[in-house]
Amino acid sequence: MHCKIQSVESSPNCILYIKTHDGREIRSYDPRIEANDTIKLELEAGANPNIYIGWGLYEVKI
Repeated sequence: MHCKIQSVESSPNCILYIKTHDGREIRSYDPRIEANDTIKLELEAGANPNIYIGWGLYEVKI
């Protein structure tokens, strides 16, 4: 599933999280993620979701 990043925000504890166009909030620890990026989100049963940023340029696993 492809998602567009609407915003990148930080919590009061300075933990970055991203908000997608479909309302998901995903904790993110990679500062290279910016608003208007497109990510590929892979959700598998029983596993942590994998996020691919920049069409395979680098990978962020949550």
